[in-house]
Amino acid sequence: MDARHSEIVIIEEDEQIIDALKLLLNQFSHFQILNVYPHHHTALKTLHKNLPDILIYSLQDSLESLQGIKEIHKKYSQIKILVLSALDDKDTVFQAFHFGASGYILKNHHYTELLDALELISEGGAPMSPSIAKMLVSSFQKNTNSPLTERETEVLSLLAIGQSYAMIADTLFITKETIKTHIKHIYHKLQVKSKAEAIAIALKEKYI
Repeated sequence: MDARHSEIVIIEEDEQIIDALKLLLNQFSHFQILNVYPHHHTALKTLHKNLPDILIYSLQDSLESLQGIKEIHKKYSQIKILVLSALDDKDTVFQAFHFGASGYILKNHHYTELLDALELISEGGAPMSPSIAKMLVSSFQKNTNSPLTERETEVLSLLAIGQSYAMIADTLFITKETIKTHIKHIYHKLQVKSKAEAIAIALKEKYI
């Protein structure tokens, strides 16, 4: 795992989940838990005293909980918010990202996914559970005249929302080598030499 040091605050009211998160994160010296809050109201009052790098935000099934992401992001935009939730409907996920979430992980997934997500978000990525990423990609409006195949479009779309090769492999059930092959074909078709160029052209032309 990356040795990048990350200070973390957790917003969660379930004591069992809190204990599990503490047990998990305390195994790694580059993760430091600064504080735990039961809900966003209390966090907003004292976050300024010791700002974390990452906020693990337990999203509940309420508009108030969603609004909490918005309020925290508005006041502390430098904090990367990783949503941890059992909710996987499209409207909730889109709203969470719209309000300022940097990643979205489902609670029923293995703990290694959370660790990978923390690493990726600390590097500026947008981690999300494979089912969430697939749902977002399928929701994009695309140009029907795109030179890219459906699979190439999926790969580039996932790259555009911050997925790593490993996460794309999990989402699409393909190998990293296959992903590299797709990217090589994408570069050739779009006549570019970098991921950033490919994403820029694809977004402009609505290929993704």
